[in-house]
Amino acid sequence: DLCEMFYKESKAQSGIIVHSDLLLNYLKNKYPNFYFVSSTTKVITDFEEFKSEVDRKEFSYVVPDFRLNKDFENLSRIFVQRMLLVWM
Repeated sequence: DLCEMFYKESKAQSGIIVHSDLLLNYLKNKYPNFYFVSSTTKVITDFEEFKSEVDRKEFSYVVPDFRLNKDFENLSRIFVQRMLLVWM
């Protein structure tokens, strides 16, 4: 199986883009060393819901729905909050 091959043989850390929590839970249990990306196919268009997704510890990355791409004010606020957490 492809995941097994990357899990055992890859020298670099591998990641998986996931759409559902059911799949995420399965993969976290079976392949705990992978990193996970929340897929844009979730179609999260509400900014507060997107922010909640960003705050989830399970995801290394969250891909926003294209409708949020131009919400510069809110996106930059999240970025600044993250940078403050890193620096503290």
